[in-house]
Amino acid sequence: GLWCCFSWRVFSEPNPPVWPAAVHIFAPEDAEDRNLTAEIATLLKDLNNVTTGHYSSERIALLFKPGSYDVDIEVGYYVQVLGLGRHPKEVAFTGRNGVYSPPMGESPDPGSLDNFWRSAENFHQK
Repeated sequence: GLWCCFSWRVFSEPNPPVWPAAVHIFAPEDAEDRNLTAEIATLLKDLNNVTTGHYSSERIALLFKPGSYDVDIEVGYYVQVLGLGRHPKEVAFTGRNGVYSPPMGESPDPGSLDNFWRSAENFHQK
């Protein structure tokens, strides 16, 4: 009895969890009064720069609740874009570019060696 109550108090976490400052959670209604494309671009400015982002110690996660988002997100170094739906069809990006990652660095295209420190998953683009 006592161990059960003690272990619950020690190992329980708040719901929803307290996320670190590097985690940003968005809902479809956030776009009603905010320019999410500009807000996210400002947030990722340093990580989208080949000079400041390539070897940065900064990490950013952008989590999107189910719904549709008319937003463009350039996925920089050490950035994760994640749809929180049960299936990819539950989170949709409808912006002109949607979620994308252009090659950075030397031209012509530096290839895959410049694109592997980023991730984007569990959503679809219309």
